[in-house]
Amino acid sequence: MKRKTKLLLGCIPFSLGLPLTLVTAEPIQWTIEEGGNGHWYERIDEPLTWQEAKTASEELGGHLATITTQEEHDFTLQFSPGGAPGVTHIGARQNLKTGSWFWITDEPFTYTSWYPGEPNNHNGNEDYIALWVTPGTWNDVNDQYLARFLVEYEDCNNNGLFDSTEIVNGTATDYNENGLPDDCECLADIDETGNVDALDLLLVIARWGQSSPLGDVDYDGIVNVNDLLYVVVNWGGCP
Repeated sequence: MKRKTKLLLGCIPFSLGLPLTLVTAEPIQWTIEEGGNGHWYERIDEPLTWQEAKTASEELGGHLATITTQEEHDFTLQFSPGGAPGVTHIGARQNLKTGSWFWITDEPFTYTSWYPGEPNNHNGNEDYIALWVTPGTWNDVNDQYLARFLVEYEDCNNNGLFDSTEIVNGTATDYNENGLPDDCECLADIDETGNVDALDLLLVIARWGQSSPLGDVDYDGIVNVNDLLYVVVNWGGCP
């Protein structure tokens, strides 16, 4: 099936505080129609450390890609040609206290594609994951390892702007600071029924002037008129 591509606003690089200029390509979308998640993916061929790649991805309006299913693995194989050029940072690292691995997006870390014998924590300091020289396999690398990186972009409200870009430029709010525009999450649905209605309004009124998390829709530490207005403006069914 032919994969669709779409160029969104927000893929122009910002200043990284690093002595380099990132060359970006047109991101490729894994469309819903072909069984994907609707996200866009782009490999950046500028060798960086994992931490630098994470920062660069976020300043581009996305995040280091998280490969959480076999289907996503199969789609992202096109960004992993193999050999030395195929080594590519992705968005997972190790918890230094527990030794467990986790995705930076907090998605469940259940799918893995380790190269045989990996992760081996060579020299005791390999705490990050990279796509390895054998296409589709993973290896653990250290914090000084320079590699290309795979960026994943999201556009939850399908308005042509990457989510992170919307938040940074003020087009959208992110009161709970989880990286998603609030209009994709229906924060005004306080009782989580799928609708913003009179019950949500009553919850705000009942906690007026309090610091209760129930009713403090904009996360400013107090239930007040701003929360009331937010509920009214977002009245109706959740998106």
